[in-house]
Amino acid sequence: SVGVSGTHGKTTTTSLITCGLLECDTDPTAFIGGTIHNIGGNYRIGGGNVNVFEACEFVDSFLNFYPNIAVILNVAEDHLDYFKNIDNIKKSFRKYLDNTGKNGYAVVCASNENAMECVKDYKGKTILFSLGENPPYKDMVKECDHYFAKDISLDDNSFPTFKAYKNGEFICEVTLSVPGKHNVENALSALAVCDIIGLDREIFSKGLSKYTGAGRRFELVGTGKTGYKIYDDYAHHPSEITTMMEVVNKVKCNKFFVVVQPHTYTRTKLLFNEFIECLSKIDNLVLTKICAAREQDIYNISTLDLLKHLPNAVYCPEFEDVKKFADENLTEGDNIITMGCGDIYIAARMMADKM
Repeated sequence: SVGVSGTHGKTTTTSLITCGLLECDTDPTAFIGGTIHNIGGNYRIGGGNVNVFEACEFVDSFLNFYPNIAVILNVAEDHLDYFKNIDNIKKSFRKYLDNTGKNGYAVVCASNENAMECVKDYKGKTILFSLGENPPYKDMVKECDHYFAKDISLDDNSFPTFKAYKNGEFICEVTLSVPGKHNVENALSALAVCDIIGLDREIFSKGLSKYTGAGRRFELVGTGKTGYKIYDDYAHHPSEITTMMEVVNKVKCNKFFVVVQPHTYTRTKLLFNEFIECLSKIDNLVLTKICAAREQDIYNISTLDLLKHLPNAVYCPEFEDVKKFADENLTEGDNIITMGCGDIYIAARMMADKM
């Protein structure tokens, strides 16, 4: 069993591993936090002996799982309404690693300090992955196999091709069908899982290239009334928004408008400065009202507080306001993306004249 955890990237990485397993004819079982066309949904019940699943840390739910292989993509401040601080988050990830037992494996990102701190006292075998050969926190854990990428190139769609190495030795070349350099790291963690299970890397990597994205992961929704393109993405944490903007900024178009729906009052309040920092770098920013989700409006915070620090942003509190703004201000050659883990995807579909 392979449990994929981390603050960000779980759905994509679980999907990549699933596609690699399918290509290797392992007939896997998979549970994914988003829909992918490769399995016709978000889960698959297989007849093989490999199970891959997304392991979410919220309310410590992943502590109910006991994987043989635990992937940790990153560890960052999130769900602070439950965890309160980063130290508690790291404690939770350490417990999750312990669930693998002494014969387990931890596949950990060597460029994420918090993740590396979680694995320092791990009793099983640790395997590292990173974009470069010398990530900043590699030496925090000694004598580990290390997967890294070289010669990374992006095509016009920002889809990466790279050469994968293990301990300095070239193992295979990979071309992905999802955009952004961050997905190179996700693919490297998948290759580490491939080796642990004992599968053919060349065949597995062909499976990686067949993954074209999950629902709400830079998903092309359709075109608007005046011919503009509409995308939708699940990004809702400041670091996720920053990562997605790296992709957005490489897309060739006239103007790219970004609609962000802040998610929960506590996240907006506790990560307020981080939100201001990342949102202030977006040129054509639109903000909606906060999606309350599971919370009540008792935290004395609103989107208007963000707007005080973002004078160039446009406020469209309701989804109807977003559609009206897009239809009046965007033309053919422009793009717009909705971001958030709430119901902002409804606004994307409302804007779509053609799905």
